[in-house]
Amino acid sequence: MLLNSKVLLVIEKMVKVIFLKAQYHCIIINVRFKTTVMKTIKTKAFEILICLLIIAIAGCGKDDGPEPVVESIPEEKTALSSEKQITSFVFLTKDTSFPVDLVATLDQENNMIEALVPSDADVSNLLPEIKISNAATIDKTNAQNFTEPVLYTVSAEDGTTNSYTVSVKPTSIQKIALKLILENNPENTLNWDLKNTIDSELGNLDGVTIDGDGLITGLFLDSKNISELPPEIILLSSLELLKLDDNPITELPVEIGQLTALTEISLKETQLNAIPAEIGLLTNLNVLLIKGNPITTLPPQIGLLKNLSRLDLVNNEITSLPPEMGFLSNLNFLIVEESNLAEIPTSLAFLTTLNEFIGLSVLPTATIVSSKDALISIYSANPENTLEWEVDNFPDIDFDDDGNPTLITINNKNLNQIPLTISSLSSLETLNANGNNLENLPATLATINTLSVITVANNNLSTVPSEFGILNNLALLSLTGNPITSIPQEVCDLQTSNGGILTILTDPGKGCN
Repeated sequence: MLLNSKVLLVIEKMVKVIFLKAQYHCIIINVRFKTTVMKTIKTKAFEILICLLIIAIAGCGKDDGPEPVVESIPEEKTALSSEKQITSFVFLTKDTSFPVDLVATLDQENNMIEALVPSDADVSNLLPEIKISNAATIDKTNAQNFTEPVLYTVSAEDGTTNSYTVSVKPTSIQKIALKLILENNPENTLNWDLKNTIDSELGNLDGVTIDGDGLITGLFLDSKNISELPPEIILLSSLELLKLDDNPITELPVEIGQLTALTEISLKETQLNAIPAEIGLLTNLNVLLIKGNPITTLPPQIGLLKNLSRLDLVNNEITSLPPEMGFLSNLNFLIVEESNLAEIPTSLAFLTTLNEFIGLSVLPTATIVSSKDALISIYSANPENTLEWEVDNFPDIDFDDDGNPTLITINNKNLNQIPLTISSLSSLETLNANGNNLENLPATLATINTLSVITVANNNLSTVPSEFGILNNLALLSLTGNPITSIPQEVCDLQTSNGGILTILTDPGKGCN
């Protein structure tokens, strides 16, 4: 039955109210749909539709349950990283028994990693240091048994993975050193075939010499475009001769000081700008050739090379030499041509072994650079001495806060002379030189007005310089045990002229008249 107009009007108003409530509490209903329904549906089925609509909309009422959640459009997230590489794989000395850090070779294309380790190494429990891509993780972080290849899996931030096969191959430590020379110098012109060379045939490699036991004793690598000498060079513990002439090498690793078998190093016409202090550890070094380099200084530790006989400094940029070179008691040849040297330390001038000095026409005789130079002059002037002095180690010598000697005790050290250069020690107060072979004392001691004690008992002195008469602060002069024939009157007068503070000790009948 058709609905009359009044009923339709009431229903229409009710529907409008319901639609407005639905818009507020639940969902937006297209008004155009509502209008179409009101205009076209005129059958009884319309009553059923309205009832269902009212029930559905009423069920969405605010007070009858939670409002529906309307999902918002998610913001765009930053893409997760897909990086998943092993970037470094190293067996560190501190985590292993290896003599040096051993860096593995990474083959990123084939996901292979190969590490060479000493042939006698226990590889059953090795802990590597592994570096991986940022934001990635790795499945193994503890020690592993490398008697067989080990699989490492790296997971990227985005969940993808990448696996590497790590192989540890025992080999001779000598081949490890040679391999690293190759790898650290990719532009080298060496033609070594290490894979097909057994240990006993390493001497067949270009520039490599071995002894009867197969140990490498010489590397002659001139003009091989080597720019870096790896620290692992220390694995060649029997190396005696190292020649790297005409290579673009700029520095030596400090580890070179551990190659104590070295007797000769030749680094002519390279690009070295410094010599490491560790050079002083090479106590067997006999020849050091560093001609034609931009070196500006030498380390004081060079004075520790007691067996050095030849030093070539031609065409360098060195402007001065350390006075510690006066300790080089076996130095025969010193060549400094085409250098910027104006003079050499006085301590060097006293080296009696220096048969050939090329580069300076006149050796210094009295010019003092420092108090250290003066001290070392005592050492170098007495080649048969038993002094235990060395670089930065002067036992039985006291220094003031400025590093100037105030007390020198050199008793029983087989000294034949005290050089004139001692006058440079302007703060010296006490000089003890008993029990030596001194036949005279330098008159220049008189210029040290701080001197209060001189003891030179049991030497070969027949007198003392008359210049000692101006040492107004001298309180004790011990001359016992010497074949004294006379003492200058000027010195004797100090016993009264300076207030009577001077005491002169001599054997009976050999003192002042």
